[in-house]
Amino acid sequence: MLSKVVRPFRSRGLRGLVLVTMISSLQPSQGQTDHRQTDSLLECGAAQQIVPTRVSQKITFVSYNIRWRSGKELEQIIGWLKERQGSESMIIGLQEVDRAKSRSAHLNHAKAIAERLGMYYAWAAPQNAGAAGQESPEEETGVEILSPSPLTDVTRIVLPNPGPGGRQRVAVGVTTLIGNTSIRIYSVHSETRLPIAKKVEQL
Repeated sequence: MLSKVVRPFRSRGLRGLVLVTMISSLQPSQGQTDHRQTDSLLECGAAQQIVPTRVSQKITFVSYNIRWRSGKELEQIIGWLKERQGSESMIIGLQEVDRAKSRSAHLNHAKAIAERLGMYYAWAAPQNAGAAGQESPEEETGVEILSPSPLTDVTRIVLPNPGPGGRQRVAVGVTTLIGNTSIRIYSVHSETRLPIAKKVEQL
């Protein structure tokens, strides 16, 4: 069985959403290891202690553009997510997640969120579109997927049609296994300031 689901939680004009493809009855594949793997624009890893979830027919998908929040605001978002985790599977797609930026205390929020929620994660960001020696507003700000199960086939996808100032947008794709169902998920941060045809090309 093959089905597609689009579940935007908060999209603000399709800037952030999660795309899901489910393929039932696949054999489990070996997931990511617990140690963090990272390069300049793609990172994946896991919390030191994964929160166990029970396998059920219900899977909750959450997509949320957190708008690079940090400090108390980020703690509120994490608290909101933890309250809704429960014992069943919840897969989260986040957009505008900072990593090592001065505006957010040079912290790795992608890793910190995963640690607090006890989940596996993958994060990807666009290239710096700023001038030489200057930080771009998009640098080290990316998209993230969090899952209670290990992630495989982690892919960073550069979207076509850069926005103002040549700023690129990205998506991150992962495969995770919930019970015997293999799920392919993409967290997408698309550009709103484009003609409709170019927006459609991004999607």
